[in-house]
Amino acid sequence: MTLTVLAAAGCGGGESEPEEASAEPQILSIRVTEQGGTSSLEVPKTAVPGLVELTFENAGSEPHSAELIRVEGVHSAAEVVEALGAAQEGAAVPEWFFAGGGVGTTPPGESRTVTQSFEPGTYHIFDTEAEGPTATDAEPPTIAVTGEAAAEAELPDPPATITASEYAFESEGLTPGASPVAFENAGEQPHHIVAAPLREGATVEDLEAFVEDESGPPPVDFERGFSTAVVEGGDTQVVDLSFEPTNYALICFISDREGGPPHAQLGMVAEAVVE
Repeated sequence: MTLTVLAAAGCGGGESEPEEASAEPQILSIRVTEQGGTSSLEVPKTAVPGLVELTFENAGSEPHSAELIRVEGVHSAAEVVEALGAAQEGAAVPEWFFAGGGVGTTPPGESRTVTQSFEPGTYHIFDTEAEGPTATDAEPPTIAVTGEAAAEAELPDPPATITASEYAFESEGLTPGASPVAFENAGEQPHHIVAAPLREGATVEDLEAFVEDESGPPPVDFERGFSTAVVEGGDTQVVDLSFEPTNYALICFISDREGGPPHAQLGMVAEAVVE
C-alpha cells in the first residue's frame, strides 16, 4: 500500500482553549477537499483527553483517510514525517511516536465515523490514501490534546468485533451492510485491518503466498476493500464499516515497532465469513 502524507492546517476547532473533559464523547470532525489536483484538510486545533467521536468527511473525488500519529514530548513536523516514512519502510519507530487511530479508507463523497480515546499529546494527521500532491507535505496539521482525562468515559459495545493480536485476526458477528464494529488490538504491536473480498475460488493460502512477493494477480479484490487506521497494542476503536455478503480476507501490512517485515508476511492473514 502506498502511504502518502496529506497535510493542510484547518480551522475546524478555532483558537479557543480546550474545555473541561466530560464523560460524553467529544464530537470532532475532519474534512478533506481537493482543488487543482491538490488535497487539503480542515482539522480541529484542540481537544481534551477522553472519549472522542471523530467523523471524517471526504469531499474529494478520490479515496482519502485521516491517520493519526500521537507524539509525546516536543518534536518537529520534520521528525514526525521522517519517523512515519521509516515506519512505512519497515524500520523501527522512536519511543515518542505512536499510532493514534483515526479513520481509514473513505470513498469520495462519503463520511466515516470512529469512536476512540484520545490521550494527552500532539496528534499529527496524515492521509494514507492520497495519490496526488498535498497542500503542505512537510508539515501536517495537528490536534493538541491537553487537559484532564474523563476516566469514566466508555466505548460503545457493538455486536460485531474484529480482534487483532500477534499475528492473527479473530472476528465475530459480522453481517452485510453498514454497522459499527469494535476493532480491538489485543496484542502489543500496532495493527490495522485491510479487508477485501476473496476472489471466486481463492483461499487464504493463496493470499499468504501472494503477500510474500506480490507476484501475479492478487487473490482478493482490493478495489472492493477498505482499511482501518492503525492502532497501538491495547487500544480499541469502534468503527463504522460496510461489508458485502461474501468471504473476506483480513490482512495487516504494519510492521512491529522495532521494525521488521509487514505482519502479513508473518502470517497475519485470516478469512472472515460475512453472512
